[in-house]
Amino acid sequence: MLKNLNNGLHLEIPKNKKTYMHKCDICDKEIFEGDNCYKIDGIIYCPKCMDTHLQIIAETIDIDAFLTDLENKEVGD
Repeated sequence: MLKNLNNGLHLEIPKNKKTYMHKCDICDKEIFEGDNCYKIDGIIYCPKCMDTHLQIIAETIDIDAFLTDLENKEVGD
């Protein structure tokens, strides 16, 4: 025991290796345990590719028109 204490190994920070989990099907980024990832219809996305995917498929709305329409529906009820 004293031999190990004298060699300084007890002072080293342990190396925490993350376990490889997936690879993004879009950009091939490796995704490790604890990292965020998303799966839609069997396709795995990293957070960056998921944001891009959502921006592509999302419908752009005119927020002013939406709020006016919502306000008119509430008044009419």
